[in-house]
Amino acid sequence: MTDFGCDEKQHWAAIFRPFYLGKYEVTQEQWEKMTGALRAAAASTSGSGW
Repeated sequence: MTDFGCDEKQHWAAIFRPFYLGKYEVTQEQWEKMTGALRAAAASTSGSGW
């Protein structure tokens, strides 16, 4: 467990929206390349983009 210091305590949190959890780390550049490609594909198929 990570030590966050004496002024931070563990607490439960609820996540209500779906999210992606990757198996491997990616850089900001890799993420932007991927999401840019997804946005371009969505815009070309739906006409509305994201």
